[in-house]
Amino acid sequence: MGKSTMSAEALEAGTGIGWDDLRKNLDSHDAQDLDHAAIARLALDHIARQGRSTNPEWWAQGVAIAYEHHRGLRVAGQRFDGTFSVTASRTVAGDKDEALAAWRELADSRAEFADIPVDGEVSTSSTEKWRYWRRSLADGSKVVVMISTKPTGDRSTVAVEHENIGDDESGPQARDTLKAWWKDLLARL
Repeated sequence: MGKSTMSAEALEAGTGIGWDDLRKNLDSHDAQDLDHAAIARLALDHIARQGRSTNPEWWAQGVAIAYEHHRGLRVAGQRFDGTFSVTASRTVAGDKDEALAAWRELADSRAEFADIPVDGEVSTSSTEKWRYWRRSLADGSKVVVMISTKPTGDRSTVAVEHENIGDDESGPQARDTLKAWWKDLLARL
């Protein structure tokens, strides 16, 4: 399997289907000529027919991304639209509202992130399970923070996604630099 963020073992554990079978099924449908959504639909059909996955929709996305990496249709960190993103996360004490308050204290008043000036105001939103924080940056990229409480109720995951960080030329290098930067910032929580 080509370089992917998800291993063949993880895909098999989640889908109940080996990577070779998943890949051959997609190849039989000429998936290398399809877009991400169509590849994910094919993967979902195959996973659902087997009936061994407890979350086939989620795993179908992972299979599609792994297949795109395998076939050279996408590189690690590249989104379906060709842009790059980077993610970093940390588990912190407290529920999602406490974690959001801690994040806001750390991030709301910043004039820059990784030497990229902010552009516009912070926006937040929430659902029953999630808290979101968003901020656009002057280079056209965007920071999205997603926070959810773990089942124990006393800890939460704070996940940062820095979207639209570059193209094929600058994306991979920017991704490595930004991932380290975001991990350092999250360590301050």
